[in-house]
Amino acid sequence: MAAVPMTAVDTSPSIPLVSASLVAALESAVADIRTRHPEIPAVVVILGAGSTGNAAAGLTFGHFATLRWHHGDASDTARLPAVFIGGEGLARGPLIGPADD
Repeated sequence: MAAVPMTAVDTSPSIPLVSASLVAALESAVADIRTRHPEIPAVVVILGAGSTGNAAAGLTFGHFATLRWHHGDASDTARLPAVFIGGEGLARGPLIGPADD
């Protein structure tokens, strides 16, 4: 099997950095939801790839994990709930709207 050539990564400053603002927008959305639904816990928002590179495995658009995020060092027992958002799922657009609150 032939080696797959690596594609060059453009590191020029002309490429806009979007990760921080995207995570901030997701955290803002979670805060807004929690304002309306105080029973929903505070969460760590994690943004990542929803694909594994295996087309048969499909995509993970997101999931909630109770007490999955380790806060602090490895010896710390403090854990927080986490919401994982698969980046590919964001292209689908909103799944709920204002009328669905």
